[in-house]
Amino acid sequence: MTMIEGILKALGIQTYMGFLDLVSRMRSSAREPPCAARLPSSRAVTGFAKPVGELSKRQPGPVLTAGEILRGSTGEYLVRAFSYPPSPGYEPLLISLGVPLGLARLAAYLFIRVGYRVANDNATRPHVVEALRFLAKPGRLRPSAIARRAKILLSARRDSSVLEEILQNADIEFAELLEPVIEGRESAHCRLRAMAAAVAPRIRVNRGPKICAASAAHEFFLKESTPLIGSRAYTWDDLAEDYVDELTQATRIEFGEPDFDPRPARRRLTRAT
Repeated sequence: MTMIEGILKALGIQTYMGFLDLVSRMRSSAREPPCAARLPSSRAVTGFAKPVGELSKRQPGPVLTAGEILRGSTGEYLVRAFSYPPSPGYEPLLISLGVPLGLARLAAYLFIRVGYRVANDNATRPHVVEALRFLAKPGRLRPSAIARRAKILLSARRDSSVLEEILQNADIEFAELLEPVIEGRESAHCRLRAMAAAVAPRIRVNRGPKICAASAAHEFFLKESTPLIGSRAYTWDDLAEDYVDELTQATRIEFGEPDFDPRPARRRLTRAT
């Protein structure tokens, strides 16, 4: 399955013509989509690839993970994607590789959002692990210390997918206990600590350098776009003394990082396959 087919399937659309028909119906049925947020023209180039926090300030509704985007409303996802200006890096590259304009915009939007989400999760995970391990240790009875960890976990659940990933099926029950614990309800303390103790032995903190948004997006692009770009990772030019392949250049433009190094993304992808 190609990247294009994968995106269409995830959105519940069987063909590209079906995608065009859906967009046409959306635009004709809503003059001012409630979730569309237009950026000032002065930010047309850089506004698209902003951190998750900044994007959430410009548009109503929660910041979505990649999975939530694809599982949620197709119409909302499409409107949000088309409300941003063209991606300066990934979208032109995708179009040059033969991806139709509409799908290029959607794919670029997804790559960037996944990049910021993965980087945010990577930075959040150590704090979540520390809080869970603290709650799991017997003898932690001071309410103020327990409440501080509960606040960390509540914030992590709202802003990342780390807690959901660790707790899996118990995520909802655990989340429902956090606010009562923060409010000082002692009845919720024991259950929260018991659940933390159940997961603490199997959680780990990822070793190695932190993953930045550009590197995470680059890795996701490599993984999802192999039918388009092949298996090549990067191209080193001895004369320029730099990586000159199109994807590396696109990532540098997209995230405003002229010194971006593509090698860590490729190494992570190789280890995972």
